[in-house]
Amino acid sequence: MLYIFTSSNPEIIFLKWLLLLAVCFVAIVFYKQRTTTDLPEAFSQDKPFVLKRDGECFDNFYAEVYDGLWEREKMGKRELEELIKATEPSKSKSVFLDVGSGTGYMVNELLQAGYRAYGIDQSKAMVEYANATFPNTEMRCDSVLDPMAFENGTFSHILCTHFTIYHMNKKDLFFQNCYNWLKPNGYLLIHLVDRTSFDTIVPAGKPTFLKSPQQYADKRITDTTIDFDNFRYQSSYQFNDDAYGRDKVILKETFTDKTSNNVRQNEMTLYMEEEKTVLAMAHSAGFIQKSKMSMSKVVANGDLHQYLYLLERI
Repeated sequence: MLYIFTSSNPEIIFLKWLLLLAVCFVAIVFYKQRTTTDLPEAFSQDKPFVLKRDGECFDNFYAEVYDGLWEREKMGKRELEELIKATEPSKSKSVFLDVGSGTGYMVNELLQAGYRAYGIDQSKAMVEYANATFPNTEMRCDSVLDPMAFENGTFSHILCTHFTIYHMNKKDLFFQNCYNWLKPNGYLLIHLVDRTSFDTIVPAGKPTFLKSPQQYADKRITDTTIDFDNFRYQSSYQFNDDAYGRDKVILKETFTDKTSNNVRQNEMTLYMEEEKTVLAMAHSAGFIQKSKMSMSKVVANGDLHQYLYLLERI
């Protein structure tokens, strides 16, 4: 690489400029101006600065921007395709539960495909948004850590995708509840990541047709900045073992209104144990691992260090 930038050979000089143009193109695409009708024009708040933590973050405004920021439709569609291909559910007998069902997209997709499906989410705003968007879906505002949320043996499939499991600080209780709610030989699909390597660029901030800039960076990119029409979005994953402990990661999201300069900040605590630790909890609850698939094989330009684990109740 050093030879390319120091050589006086005309062909090498041309290659150097071509390489520089390619790098500039990637940078332009990465920081491109985002204009999308999927997100609200702005957010409304009276105070110049508002801080929301953990469950408070998932309010009416966040329900509107959630799918657009995290590209849940694209991801969710492919996750469901992989689950159905791997487990071959029955439209007459299978019953699905989506944990952390959010805006209701995955539950609606399953219903449209002819399956029985339900959602559970702790956020009242998310549940109300989902029910308004998909009136035929059934979402429950409840905690998945409550063993009384559902009767035992209700479901054939439980899904827990998109970092949902990392919002739980009692994963052992979650696995025990899932075990009880599943029918014999039922399936649990969970999304896990390699804490030290997963791509921390928010999906909406990645180039559409190119690989993530993370793959070309010398140092891990933990911040994302996106300019929408009327507000700027910034995210930052903060890894600080000394301050938070090895198993905690703080995700900060900052929304700045371009007209008023009012700022809203989300601060979420993610409980990110090592994969083997989480899987050991699942095994202790009575699950066995059926398969593991990298998200790089699930969705185009997916992250090599994020995975879908398919577990079976034994």
